[in-house]
Amino acid sequence: MLPPLLQDHPVPSFRQLCEQYRIEKEDTASHMLTTVKRHFQTVLRDHVRQTVLTGEAVEEELGEMLRFFEE
Repeated sequence: MLPPLLQDHPVPSFRQLCEQYRIEKEDTASHMLTTVKRHFQTVLRDHVRQTVLTGEAVEEELGEMLRFFEE
């Protein structure tokens, strides 16, 4: 999922992802992607929390990361 974002490639459709990963339904792929995103957010937040002093700093760091990837 990251190459399209990092290498400026087109984002594959759910249909293409289903074919590539042998997933029967696009709804299933959508739910899987949502689960992965939530898990990634949790892991990233926990990791950032270990590198800063306050909870407020966690949100600031995550905001900085988001701004970096938006560019």
